[in-house]
Amino acid sequence: MVKKQTVKKGEQCLTCGRYYDRHIVVDALVVQDNKVLLIQRADKPHKKRWALIGGYLDWDETAEEGIVREVKEEIGVDSKVVKLFGVYSNPKRDPGNLQNVAAVFLLELTTGDFKIS
Repeated sequence: MVKKQTVKKGEQCLTCGRYYDRHIVVDALVVQDNKVLLIQRADKPHKKRWALIGGYLDWDETAEEGIVREVKEEIGVDSKVVKLFGVYSNPKRDPGNLQNVAAVFLLELTTGDFKIS
């Protein structure tokens, strides 16, 4: 039987050793023909809202690798990082109070059309 553990802000998990802290997310800013590529969120939080392509940074990957992976996963297109656009860390910027720190990258799509689902 697995015993559940509650980890409070700033405390360390006794099982995995990680701390309960803020997470890093990566977002893609893709601009083509003076238009910004957005996706409509399928899941909570913020279901059906428009957003940049993005997601959580995985273990053992750079932020640049993470955002290229997210673009491939979400729209099926290869891309490359042009430059870091900005880092956003205001704890009050997300109405869902997730307090994620977002690294936003300007990306260029490097393969054909993207999939729409």
